[in-house]
Amino acid sequence: ILDQMLTSPIFEAASIIENEIATQDFDAHKLTESHSGQSIAQISGECICCSDPDNLLVIAKTLREKKPDAPIIIESTGAASALQLVTKLVSSDDFESNFEIAQLIYVIDAFRLARGEYSEADVALSDIVIVTKLDVAPALSEPARASISSAVTYFKSSKSDANFLSLIN
Repeated sequence: ILDQMLTSPIFEAASIIENEIATQDFDAHKLTESHSGQSIAQISGECICCSDPDNLLVIAKTLREKKPDAPIIIESTGAASALQLVTKLVSSDDFESNFEIAQLIYVIDAFRLARGEYSEADVALSDIVIVTKLDVAPALSEPARASISSAVTYFKSSKSDANFLSLIN
């Protein structure tokens, strides 16, 4: 999904903060290889929602100095709490005066959704919820779909052929 976003003219100059709990950040390395026009910063070895908020703001400000008009995309780990991350960001006066959150996209795979392994608070906070792997996961029943949020719109795609950019403002 992030790869598709970065190939769009809207995000071609975007800066990315890539988070990986592991100490080796494979995703950031892959992004650096495939999207050389983007500024990519890493927070590795810890979850971004639990990490030092000052470190995240320093990274964001550095990226903003390099590209003042470019959007900054924060790609967190699957374990991160969107609610904790947003709370951390907006509680900082420094953040409020320099940045705004344009959109929050929550990505979950259908297997985790079917097992109830998601945060209702994160889903409620999100502007867009993308459920992946619907083509290989057991079918989700209507009650399971309804339990995540009545505001979620489902559409089916196969093998990443969905145009996610049509969902993003």
